[in-house]
Amino acid sequence: PHRHGVLSWQDRVPELPDLLNLDGYRSAFYQAGADAESDGIFDVLDIERKRSLDSLLSGEDGWVYFERHQGGHVPFKPWSDFDGKFADVVNEYAGNASAHRRDYAAAIDGAADDFERRMAELERAGKRDDTLVVFASDHGEYLGEDGFVGHSSPLRPEGVYVPTVFLH
Repeated sequence: PHRHGVLSWQDRVPELPDLLNLDGYRSAFYQAGADAESDGIFDVLDIERKRSLDSLLSGEDGWVYFERHQGGHVPFKPWSDFDGKFADVVNEYAGNASAHRRDYAAAIDGAADDFERRMAELERAGKRDDTLVVFASDHGEYLGEDGFVGHSSPLRPEGVYVPTVFLH
């Protein structure tokens, strides 16, 4: 934040070179998840809302595909299937770290399966070799370390280190 000035969802990343604006490449930012359309990340990055992979497979030029997946985010199931509150999730896992870790691992496995399906689509379309793919999770999660559940304060490596993969 001391370099780019983004301190809240109301701020914008300044005009800097980035992977989503490379000369000669089309780019897409896709955020998987039921609530992806309303996520403030689109406003902060000043980019259009998610686009399906199908809409990007036409054309001959190479492109950059960036995906941010919320598969490891509580409630560890699609938000459309969740009718509770965050406090309900915290209470559900309080004192039951094994269930919390189990459900988190299942959600991560589901996110990996989703991503692998999209990579297979790229391969079938013959676009895999011409595409830089970047996959990142939403954020880390506290799974009972020192009694913490969730992903907010205090800042700890488990919450701020975001798994990111570059494929080319």
